[in-house]
Amino acid sequence: MLTVTELAKQSGATPHAVRYYTRMGLLRPDRNPHNGYHLYKPREIIWLRFIRQAKRLGYTLNEIKSIMH
Repeated sequence: MLTVTELAKQSGATPHAVRYYTRMGLLRPDRNPHNGYHLYKPREIIWLRFIRQAKRLGYTLNEIKSIMH
């Protein structure tokens, strides 16, 4: 499981972007029951890279969300 910072480093995004995409519902972390931190599965790296690539191609976040779901 990855923290926000670890996910950001491994995907090339910023922690701010990870948190924003999480609030938008594009990423779905688990919660650490001991401290409430978001913990991301390694597959979220792939989704985060997909989101960033789709944005570079001109898709809006709402369009990306529709594609992902």
